Formats: sequence, C-alpha cells, structure tokens
Amino acid sequence: MKLEIAKALGKSRLAGKTLPMMKSISVVFPVYNEEAYVKATLEKALEVLPGIADDFEIIIVNDASTDNTRFLLQKYLEVDKRVKVISSDRNRKLGGTLKTGFKEASKELILYSDFDMPFDLREVKQAIEVMEKEDADVVSAYRTNREVDGIKRTVYSYIYNHLINYLLRLDLKDVNFSFKLFKRSILADITLESEGSFISVELLTYAKVKGYKITQFPVLYYPRTRGRSHLASIKVIIKIIKEMMGFYFAHIRPDLKNSYLGSLWSDYREKSLWTKFYISMRLRSCPFEAIEQYVPPTGKIVDLGCGIGLFSGLMHKKSPLRQITAMDWNPDRISCAKKAFGDKIDFLIKDLAEVSLDACGCIVILDVLYLLTDKKVEEVLLRCNQWLSSAGALLILEKDTKPRFKYFLLLIQEFFITLLMNLNRSRTVNLREKTKMINLINQCGFSVTVKYLHRGYPYPHVLYVCEKRK
Repeated sequence: MKLEIAKALGKSRLAGKTLPMMKSISVVFPVYNEEAYVKATLEKALEVLPGIADDFEIIIVNDASTDNTRFLLQKYLEVDKRVKVISSDRNRKLGGTLKTGFKEASKELILYSDFDMPFDLREVKQAIEVMEKEDADVVSAYRTNREVDGIKRTVYSYIYNHLINYLLRLDLKDVNFSFKLFKRSILADITLESEGSFISVELLTYAKVKGYKITQFPVLYYPRTRGRSHLASIKVIIKIIKEMMGFYFAHIRPDLKNSYLGSLWSDYREKSLWTKFYISMRLRSCPFEAIEQYVPPTGKIVDLGCGIGLFSGLMHKKSPLRQITAMDWNPDRISCAKKAFGDKIDFLIKDLAEVSLDACGCIVILDVLYLLTDKKVEEVLLRCNQWLSSAGALLILEKDTKPRFKYFLLLIQEFFITLLMNLNRSRTVNLREKTKMINLINQCGFSVTVKYLHRGYPYPHVLYVCEKRK
C-alpha cells in the first residue's frame, strides 16, 4: 500500500484567498502541570478558532495535574460553554489522556496539539485547505526548524523517525509532532491501545493500514518557553520503545507474514540461522515491492547477481507469466535459491563476465554494481544494452551518498561485510554519487529516470530506470 505524501509548501497556502470553513472541529489538549500556559493558550484558541471553523469545541484532558492547572481551567468552564475540561484522578500519560479526549470529541474534525502550542494555531486553516485539496483523511504536520530544540532532542527525533519509518513503513518526516488533524470518522474504524507517547504513531499506522490517506504539512515550530517537557525523559523513551516493539510484533509482523514478502520467507524452508537472519534483514531493508512495479508482467526477465533469489522469487509470485532467468557467481547462493523455488525459475551459476543472453525484455541488477570498478560497470552496461530488446528496460538499484546518515550507516556495514568478513568476492566498495552513476549509464546508450526509494528504509536506495536510446 502506497502512502501518498503531499508537500504543502508555503506557495500553496494561497495567501489572501478566502478558504472554505469546515462545519466543525474538536481541538483536544492533553494537560499535565501546565499552569503557566492556561491563560495564554485558551485565550489564543478562543480568538483564532472562530475564524477556522463554523462550529468548534476545546476539550482539555487534565492528566491529574499537581499544580494549579485544574483551578485555572475552571474559570473558562464558567464563561465559555465551548470549553470542556475532563479531569483524571490518576496520571495516565499522553496515550491514555488523548484516548479520553478523542472519545469526548463530537465534531467533524479532530485536532490534537500540546498545550504549550508548539505552532501557530492559525496554521490549522491552511491545514484544512490542504486536507480538502488532497482529499486526505489525516494531516500530519512536520517541523521545518526542528533543530531549535537543541542537539540532544534533535538527535533523538532523527533516530526515532528513521526507526519508525523503517519498521512501520510510514514514510513520514515527523511522526510524533503534536499537530495531527484527522476526520473523527476514522476513530470508528480503529482501536487505539497505547497509553504513552507512541499513540501518535499508532494512529498514523492504523490509518495507513486501513487505507486512509495521510498528507504532510510543514509548520514553523515554537519551542516551549515556560514549564517543563517530559517527552525526552528516559522513562518516556523506554515506554515508547516498549510500546513500539509490542505494536510491531502484535500487528505489523503478522501482516508481513501474510504478504508477498512474508510468503517469500516460507519458501526458504531449509535455512540456516545465518540465512534466516539475512533474509529477515534483506526483506526489511530493501524496497523489493517498489522495484517490482517497474518490471514487465510478462516476457523474458533476467536477474543479474540474484544472490539467493529473493527478488526473482518475488517477481515470479507477483506474475507467474514472467520467464525469469537468474544468475549469481556463488554456488551456495544458487543452491539455496533452487531449494526454495525449484524449476519455477531458471537459476544459473554464472559470472557477469561469462554471461551471454538472447534478447530480453527486462534486466534487473540489484546492489551489485557498487562492488565493481567504473570500467567493469561500463562493460556490464554496454552488454546489457546489446541484450535488451528495443523496448526493453534496465533496472539498477544502487546507493546514493545522501542522506548522509544512511550513507555512513551503509559504509560501516560494507566495511564489515566486504572488507573484514569477505562475504563479497570484491575487495572494493564503490558507492557512487547519483550524478556519476547517471553519467555512466548515459555513456552506455541509455536514457535514465531516477526514483528515490530510501524513505522508510535504513539505506539511501536509488532506482535507475533505464531505456535504450533509439
């Protein structure tokens, strides 16, 4: 399932235009010891919200505050019926508090925000416009200036976002930021379980799994100036990790088993512990299904450097009409592939230098060329040009040098795999920057389209979709 991401840049905000107002909106604020923000936040909300929605309510869930928050909130209950306060006798943390607020919400849209207002509430008007324009069900905002919170929290956020996107395939920039706008009808289709800060991710993941459209929205972030945030504490982080792993193994892993990727796992019945580990990591770290969409559904397909045959197996499962020939220089890998797929795929022990092919409709080379020198890469590409039919396609998956974090992670991995453990025959690693790779492909008679596939994965994947120039 593809997650559609709409990049609502500042130019799309239609400054000066009159925006249609939604019928109603519930704004849910979780509150714990926020006496310093009660007056400023509620006065601002009551000032701005009438210009955003025809009908609105403010739901404040007081999570057993121990300061004067409860008494200060009582004042607004007496003067404005649109303000509702729900007080808990015990501290339930963010997840439990939000679930209470969501249950009480009665309007068409629900907006969740932290009580210290980390963004300009007037941005909600543009967020609603984006929701309507993109026909989205959820708007998940991301901070354009995340670094203002300091190096420690910036690093925490970066690691957390990459981990979440890797495990849950959300492909979102700022999963935990407290600006979530969504249609209340979604809540009837999902059951939120988290009691901690993981609830934002849980909401987004369920929305994606159920087929709701999520769009992203950039906002300027205003860090807290009063009071104290508890979101970066060790206890909160540990709770998030526990809930994240529990959610993954309870909900995501079973779904994987029922997917094409999961069925690949079951094909490798006779697998050693090392092979199990490799398959598990490869299925989670490589965008196989995204690549498969560019492979013709019929005709002769060649997988050069197929390894143990994971992608060849996926191509066959998705379309049995494909005539797949897969080859690798390593006899052990080919033996493993044959045990998994038998004669459904033609597996050959061949070196790239020994390959000779008849005309074929598609050639796939996944994570191979970075092990070759520029001269060898040129030789392989020229031969692919000869083998491909006039309408044939060459698909090359390689790694870019950006994003830098993923690039350095890849360098560390290849240092151990290729140079120390000697698991690849090559003793060199040539991770080429995108421009250099495009030049090599162009020189060998191809036109190329670049597809970035790194989001949601730990490595900087780039797919080069190449066509023969006429």
